[in-house]
Amino acid sequence: MAWRWLRGAPHPNAALLFIDFVLSREGQEIYRKLGYASGRIDMPYSGKPETIYYFADDLEYMSKYEVWNKLGQQIFAK
Repeated sequence: MAWRWLRGAPHPNAALLFIDFVLSREGQEIYRKLGYASGRIDMPYSGKPETIYYFADDLEYMSKYEVWNKLGQQIFAK
């Protein structure tokens, strides 16, 4: 079951709200602005963007990753 990882999470509703936002029209617009296509049928593909932004291109990516990973584990994981 896809939601098995929510069992025992300290803030399971936060994870569900995050997923709900990412899949919403507003969340998908953010992804489109970053250069990615949406999987929503009500948001047709508008062609290849001029620029695709990769978070890993940030020079401080690894140090930021550790902070965000720790926060994600605190909020979403057991």
